[in-house]
Amino acid sequence: MRADALGGAAPLKGPRPWRTTQRGRILAGVDGTQIVARLERWEAAGAHWRVVHRHEREVTVALCRCDGGEELERVTSDAPELASFLAGRGSSAD
Repeated sequence: MRADALGGAAPLKGPRPWRTTQRGRILAGVDGTQIVARLERWEAAGAHWRVVHRHEREVTVALCRCDGGEELERVTSDAPELASFLAGRGSSAD
């Protein structure tokens, strides 16, 4: 994973547990607490994120720049920790 993809976080260890699509990364088998921590770091760095799709078992989050909100990447995951973190929230502004 690019170091800048989720707020400058270190890459995940081991084999790549995601596949890349045109719209972003689908994270499978990744500890949801890692994803939540990266969203928190992304937000702490002044950037924004927003939920762009919710399904009963997965959620897609757009990672956006801090200056104007241009979407840089999308992350899709079915991790329960991420679903819990996003419950009742539509964006980092909530």
